[in-house]
Amino acid sequence: MLANNELGTLQPVAEAADACRERGVPLLCDAVQAVGKHAVDVASLGADYVVVAAHKFNGPVGAAALWVREGAGDRFADLEIEIGAYFPTVTDATQPTLEAMADAFGMPPEELARHPHALIGSVSEICETLQHRRDAYGISYVTVRGANMADFAPVVAALSGT
Repeated sequence: MLANNELGTLQPVAEAADACRERGVPLLCDAVQAVGKHAVDVASLGADYVVVAAHKFNGPVGAAALWVREGAGDRFADLEIEIGAYFPTVTDATQPTLEAMADAFGMPPEELARHPHALIGSVSEICETLQHRRDAYGISYVTVRGANMADFAPVVAALSGT
């Protein structure tokens, strides 16, 4: 279970998946309670199977999905994983910006800072975040909206060739 249905506590699924993989035990992750409330990157969970249900994010009751790692087979390492940076904000005022944006979204600043669609901070902070996410989650590239491209250009320049 990725998120506890009563408290919303997130469980360390990736760590459990590593332990299971070391022992040759497949892992099924119930992500039903997490989807729609938290950003869920199924590939980074490391589970062999991940289940989600549409009704948890205003979809039809009874509709669900099962993600199967094995479906990628030998191609898993070759998959390109893209993530959209919907809230890229290059600023030297990282904390005040995080606090203002988090308040607007109704979430704690720490959660917004971890949100996969948010990149908020100085050029070096955003570069560090992107490199961490690439290593941790296998993200191949990030898409930035046209309106944010000029502000994001220094990040691209700094990461060029990495």
